[in-house]
Amino acid sequence: MKTMAASDRLVAALYVVAGLFVIHPVADVVTNAWPPEFGSEQWRYGAVGAAANYLISLVFGVLLLAVTAAYSGHRRTLRLVAAFSLIAALAHVLMAFSFVLDVLQLRPAVQDSDMWAFKAGAGKALFKYLSCAIGLMVVGVMSWKAAGGLAQRGSGERAPAPLIRGTGN
Repeated sequence: MKTMAASDRLVAALYVVAGLFVIHPVADVVTNAWPPEFGSEQWRYGAVGAAANYLISLVFGVLLLAVTAAYSGHRRTLRLVAAFSLIAALAHVLMAFSFVLDVLQLRPAVQDSDMWAFKAGAGKALFKYLSCAIGLMVVGVMSWKAAGGLAQRGSGERAPAPLIRGTGN
């Protein structure tokens, strides 16, 4: 029976934790916005605005998945993370565009005394969606390039780099 090396155990733990950073925000958004009312601009504004608060965790989880796959030499996993990142980046841009349309539809219904808070909340959510879209795009492109670099070296030709570089023993 083959035993798992210490570095393999850490890689497995990194994948699990990275997955949690991706799954938990999605679960939180779905449960907080349930039941869906896609026909209501108030629901869409609230759901998309609230989801903006979870985006950075998702981006961090995707980055952690990419770093783990690159460290481990898992080229196919890295390509999968790259594809997911690029699709998610596009989805974030589309969500931002849809959010702007909902803001424009809801704006006439907002009282003057609440307008500043409405605009500030909308601006903050829009900034989060677009900045996270950029982050996901960068992770996607760099992960794709890194996977190509792994393929050029060939699988099994390179030992993983140490997670922490020391002075050596």
